[in-house]
Amino acid sequence: MSVITLAKLKVENVKPLIGSRVLNSKEELLSGELAEELRELLEQRGVLVFPEIKFTDAEHVAFTKTLGTFAPEMHDAGGADDVHPITLDESVNASATYLKGSLYWHIDGTMNKMPIRASLLACKVPSPKGTGNTGFSNTYAAYDALSDAEKEEYDGYSARHGAWPTLFYWNPEPDQEHHGDRDSVVNLEHVR
Repeated sequence: MSVITLAKLKVENVKPLIGSRVLNSKEELLSGELAEELRELLEQRGVLVFPEIKFTDAEHVAFTKTLGTFAPEMHDAGGADDVHPITLDESVNASATYLKGSLYWHIDGTMNKMPIRASLLACKVPSPKGTGNTGFSNTYAAYDALSDAEKEEYDGYSARHGAWPTLFYWNPEPDQEHHGDRDSVVNLEHVR
């Protein structure tokens, strides 16, 4: 794979229609000088990987803010500038039980009234087997590949965030405590 140098970004594309590795240094990323190019690249490629950057949590948030408005996970207390730990360990993440419903498939940010531009993830504990197993899709590329008739048909569609189908897949008969949480899970419609 060849390295592509944009104005300031050093990039290596992963697949033809999705994914690029950004090879700039931590200092360059935190400076904010690459933000516009990164936003454009994200729009084109869907997924950006920053190998071996190893941001601290504070640097992770600072980098996020160079790209736009920081939008913490909706269920994080107080909306503080905290990194939301994605773990099933309840001693680290109070909403660990809720996350079990997202293990099969999910989209980040659909619980927010204003959909997020992107999620920024950092691997803190690598998989003991292989390199992990997270899949991504480029819905922009999928839409662009549609025929004009298909685009016209789909243009009238909307998406509704509903966490309960996946939560019931994980736990089809929740106890009263978890069943009572149903009303606290947002059900939002997003229109293109």
